[in-house]
Amino acid sequence: MTFGSENIGPNVILAIIDSKKIFLSIHFLPKIKKLLKNGADPNITDYGNISPLMHAASNGHIKTVELLLQHKANPNIKDYKGYTAIMAPSDSELPSENHLIIIPMLVNAGANLNEMNNNGDTALSIAKKRNLKNIILKLEEFGAKE
Repeated sequence: MTFGSENIGPNVILAIIDSKKIFLSIHFLPKIKKLLKNGADPNITDYGNISPLMHAASNGHIKTVELLLQHKANPNIKDYKGYTAIMAPSDSELPSENHLIIIPMLVNAGANLNEMNNNGDTALSIAKKRNLKNIILKLEEFGAKE
């Protein structure tokens, strides 16, 4: 398979993820779709055990989250700090309306709303510490607890 003018293997999706500018651009969504169709592992993780789903959820990329979930991305993979994808909207550098759409997508895919990270925080407790009112309301709507 080729990506641009280079031949690549299916798990190069991880390299694309590490370069967020490329991975998270809608322009590259068809290429990511092709990689997944050709066997790229949606659950592969980087050096911090961060999955593609975590990256996409953190950055509010709805279409990428949707695509990864369609290809059986596991929303409960933990990174090196014990974070899962459901915690990403609460911990995002730039919380947005997109995160309010991503939360139900992750819940419907089986994300454990009440999973704790290595510090004992849940998605809800992280959102409360950051005073992210809309994310707090959305998480509580789906039954999140601290």
